[in-house]
Amino acid sequence: MADEILLGFKQRIENAKHGEKGTILAEAKQLLGLSKDAFYRELAKLGYSSGRKPRADKGNSSQDPESLDKLKAMLAVGNRKNGKQIVETPNAVSILAANGCEFKSNSTVRRLLREQNATAKMLTQSTAHVQLRSLYPNHVHQVDPSLCLIYYPPGGKKGRVQRFMSDDEFYKNKPENLEKIKNLRVWRYVLTDHYSGAVRVRYYESAGETMANLYDFLLWCWGLHNDEKCPVRGLPDILVMDKGSANTAGAVLRALDALSVDVIDHEVGRARAKGQVENANNLVEKLFESRLMFEPVNSVAELNEHAISWQNAYNADQIPHYSAKHSRHGKGRYEFWMKRMAHGKVRDLPSEDICRWLLTHKEETRMVRPDLSITFVHPGVKRSQKYALDGLVGIYKGLKVLVLPMALSERGEVLVYCKHQGEQQIHTVAPIETDEAGFDVNGAVIGQQMKAPKDTSLDIARKQAERGAYPGMSDEEIVKAKRGKKAVPFGGTLDAHSHLNELQTPDFMRVRGEQVDTGLQQPTHTLAGVALRKAIVAKRGTPITPEEKIYLADRSIDASQLLSLLDELATFDKPNHLNVVNFTR
Repeated sequence: MADEILLGFKQRIENAKHGEKGTILAEAKQLLGLSKDAFYRELAKLGYSSGRKPRADKGNSSQDPESLDKLKAMLAVGNRKNGKQIVETPNAVSILAANGCEFKSNSTVRRLLREQNATAKMLTQSTAHVQLRSLYPNHVHQVDPSLCLIYYPPGGKKGRVQRFMSDDEFYKNKPENLEKIKNLRVWRYVLTDHYSGAVRVRYYESAGETMANLYDFLLWCWGLHNDEKCPVRGLPDILVMDKGSANTAGAVLRALDALSVDVIDHEVGRARAKGQVENANNLVEKLFESRLMFEPVNSVAELNEHAISWQNAYNADQIPHYSAKHSRHGKGRYEFWMKRMAHGKVRDLPSEDICRWLLTHKEETRMVRPDLSITFVHPGVKRSQKYALDGLVGIYKGLKVLVLPMALSERGEVLVYCKHQGEQQIHTVAPIETDEAGFDVNGAVIGQQMKAPKDTSLDIARKQAERGAYPGMSDEEIVKAKRGKKAVPFGGTLDAHSHLNELQTPDFMRVRGEQVDTGLQQPTHTLAGVALRKAIVAKRGTPITPEEKIYLADRSIDASQLLSLLDELATFDKPNHLNVVNFTR
């Protein structure tokens, strides 16, 4: 009826003559209760156009764009993780205006924010996500621990009694109450098979998440539950967990490597990455733990007994008057797991002893030998075997590597951990195959084959460095040049020390010192006879006179007294003669 009335007004407006539109607008306002702008907006929905030419500056704004960008930035960071917006547009505009920004009216600012998809609500929306799929049962499992609302305080006439943690008691400004029961808390561990949607849950009494509880839960889910009513078992190809759990479970990650399970961790707070198991936690809380309010249990062991009964009934779609069929495939979870798993193969866990050993054993390291090999005793083979590491990234002679046995390997394969350029490298290595004499079957036969070892990462780095020192030379030419010691690195163009001669180094005054007295006597050398005359001639350069010869006939002096003797001889009267060039007795 309203549309018919509006159509009537539309026709009248379109046919109105000059000066008649005002009367029509007044009539419409009285009849429909619409303002002029609202009235024209309603007519526009029905195809009405005024025929006016749009303004040339339509879509433009005189609002300062830099100020508007700062406002967007404030709105983007002014919200909490719970979705509460603590910085609203008017307050942000006020703060920025006090800091020199310029804004038009609040209505104009809000309109511009809406047009640019930058209102506070728009900016806090979560990012879009993509649908993920798995290919078959046990392809991907997801695991997530969560704090349960149940705890068991000790004491009481009937032993331990189940209690629920209420929000008022523990979370409303009373964190000290939560600290009081930290050792009494119950943790819920949930695992889902992504393909079938099967849910597995188990409870642990602990002060927090622990590596031992996580590993025990995984082993229980993958085969150690021994529950005939639960067909789901076997190792997955991929396990998804959050980074917080992964960071506290280093030994578990290494054990999973040994079990050939790839781990994918996601950032803390991105629950959507493992949304299925997050939803499963919610289902367990609502569909199972809610029942405990009406039928309490008095221990974690009793709690787990009832949890097994519930999850088997839920996964088999056997809960009375409740449909537990999966919304995606429309079948019971156990049924769908069995149907699809019939076309695949279950990877069963090794023995429980080996599984526990993988978590608790001390890390074993090996030093890479000169032939780029290591030895290791695999727990499945129980004898020492040799493993060749040549050609593997990051391996070189003398490197210490971490070695972990692959639990499911019948041949005794191991995982070798090392780092290359700061990145963790994990290599799967099989033992060397030997002949009856114990030789490597791939070894070079003497006199028939020549095999050069593959370059290690150190060899590659060294050769690259040497090519820089001997530009234009091949690796073979560099080897010959270094052997011949004729080729100068860098073609002799490198000034290694000549520039030191040009330095203007300062001159220093000699510092007065003090002679060190060693307490030792300098050895003496006595001069007499011919030796004394030779020493005099050699010192002063003139021959001995007859008078001097007579004077020196019986003289014997220390070599240190020679200068004093020369002074004495200088007082003698001497004839004129030539200096001696060659003295002969």
